[in-house]
Amino acid sequence: MGLTFTYECSNLAVTFLDTEIYIADGLVHTTLHRKTTATNSVLHAESHHPRKLVWSIPYGEFLRIRRNCSETNKFNRICEETKQRFIKRKYPKKMVQLSLQKATEKTRVESLKKNTKENQGNQIRFITNYSLESKQMHKILEKNWKLLQMDPTLRNITGTRPQITYRRARNIKDQLVRSHFTSKKQNNTNWLSERGFIKCNKCKACKIGRNTKEIKTRSGYMKQINKKITCKSEFVIYVIECPCKKKYVGSTTCKLHKRILEHIRAVQNKDRSYATAKHMEQHHGGKWELMKYFAVEQVPKWERGGNRELNLRCKESRWILALDTIVPNGLNLDAELHVHLG
Repeated sequence: MGLTFTYECSNLAVTFLDTEIYIADGLVHTTLHRKTTATNSVLHAESHHPRKLVWSIPYGEFLRIRRNCSETNKFNRICEETKQRFIKRKYPKKMVQLSLQKATEKTRVESLKKNTKENQGNQIRFITNYSLESKQMHKILEKNWKLLQMDPTLRNITGTRPQITYRRARNIKDQLVRSHFTSKKQNNTNWLSERGFIKCNKCKACKIGRNTKEIKTRSGYMKQINKKITCKSEFVIYVIECPCKKKYVGSTTCKLHKRILEHIRAVQNKDRSYATAKHMEQHHGGKWELMKYFAVEQVPKWERGGNRELNLRCKESRWILALDTIVPNGLNLDAELHVHLG
């Protein structure tokens, strides 16, 4: 199997995660535990990460040593070893020394206390992927944030300044390597597989369905539907098209045919709360048979969990923009762009 199990027995010391607890002179002490097989895995100083994150690593590491080490001599020895590891990873000696000095100035009691941040009020957090343009984007936000402060209503919502939080962007490894196996049953699509929206021709909803394998976006690009979708599919983005070629983009978490039947009933009952029913009544005599619908995408269930419904709403708003279905060019009132900010 390639696995080796070892165990150690001692009446004087025990290790737990990164802490070693031992007895010396009749007292219980703690120190930092580091495996003998551990390598210098400190993030390289020239790595493509936010500078504030990189420069905060030495201080955080020295502070961890301060918390774990109860004896001064062991604290100094481990700090010196850690200092050399940072220098080998191209961290400036002066910056590492200042981080060590800052951590040393704190007593061990202070380092063990929970760090409580001051209340920042209604400060907006802007979450985005870190990139080469992040520094420029940060400057633009800082420079123009005062424009929002000039509005008396927005001032109470936006706060004094934006808080920018970076997500790690996809790297080459993420694009080339999967961290889990995919079974043959899950990965059974090939060039012979059925793709696109396929109606069943049995239910009432499919009387107005249209088999579709591709759809033209507003930029003129023909986007392929790379998965088989039927009227029984769930978590689907669908399109309803009226005789005058105006489109409505919607989404549903339940089976697609149930959602389409709701649109049909709305037209029959002249329910003007539905954009499709209102349009069909005003321009096409309320004849639901003239509508056509098809699905364009199904949101799969993530293998590692996650908010599938939020992902569905995000994709719906992208399709609204891609097909240009906002009034007056289409029947959608707006696109929920705020779902992309979370």
